[in-house]
Amino acid sequence: MKAFLVAIGAAVLLTVGANLILKQMNFSAEATTASPNARVGTDG
Repeated sequence: MKAFLVAIGAAVLLTVGANLILKQMNFSAEATTASPNARVGTDG
């Protein structure tokens, strides 16, 4: 049981660390999918 809790804690730390690193690199879903060239609301 102790090893399982340690593994969960390690996974949480890795997730939080990766999130912080990617945010500093400006690599997020919002940054990669937002575009001024998006065609929204055009009646083709």
